[in-house]
Amino acid sequence: ALSIPDDWARDFIWRNTGPIVVEVPLGAERLWVQQEGAEAPEWISTSKLDERLLLDGRVLIHGRGVGSLARGVQGSAERFNPGEVLEASHLTWPKSAATPSSSSIAPAPGQQTQRRPKPRPSSAGASTRGVGMTALKRLHLNQQEVDSLRRLLFDETILGTDSLSDAPASKLALGGRYHIVAYPLAGDLTKAILRPVRKVVVAGQVFQALGETLVSQCAKSGQWDLVRILLGVGVTCPDLAKEFLTVCGRVSGSRRRWAQDLAAVAGRPTSMV
Repeated sequence: ALSIPDDWARDFIWRNTGPIVVEVPLGAERLWVQQEGAEAPEWISTSKLDERLLLDGRVLIHGRGVGSLARGVQGSAERFNPGEVLEASHLTWPKSAATPSSSSIAPAPGQQTQRRPKPRPSSAGASTRGVGMTALKRLHLNQQEVDSLRRLLFDETILGTDSLSDAPASKLALGGRYHIVAYPLAGDLTKAILRPVRKVVVAGQVFQALGETLVSQCAKSGQWDLVRILLGVGVTCPDLAKEFLTVCGRVSGSRRRWAQDLAAVAGRPTSMV
């Protein structure tokens, strides 16, 4: 129990990354789906899928049955894949996006003989005469809801509750560059977690003062007698360079981006001695 990470410290770091939840309109994204009985995966618009994943992480295709996300729950989207950077101000869709063009057969990812289909136009390049436009909008969340997002990220499938379904959405369009942390969120194809791209994600002074575990907190506070006692009863000596690496979850893409951001933080402790 003495080695268990401190949720308060993790939540503090998480809040400082500026995480937000955005609404992704149905029809504004496509997923790489392997339908049962089909020979190859295909891109299917979210407007043709039930907006919530089944409990086993599969999708329900309207009028066609069940399919699996070919690259896993996190990583099968056309645009919203964890670890990628999103230019939010460039993403707009016709308000009729809920009825996009039909799904299409596409080459399997990684094949050298065929190129992956280019993303569909999502901004003013498409013909929108007589059709209103919609853009990404963030949900208004309280601190407790923001903290709950981090806990969801510890499940790689990120299925679970729909507790954010009643959160009001902002009337202002979202702009700027964001890291994609998770999509879909808790099995909801209409929501994603993002965090803003920043040169400094968290001030180095924060890491100098805040420990992820009791023993690292004692070390950073100069309480060396307590450190020796904790190590003497079998508490593992922490590697301060690896503290808070899982704050943004365990999904490989978003965790890799977060690790890169942490490595760039000036003043981040790397040793206990």
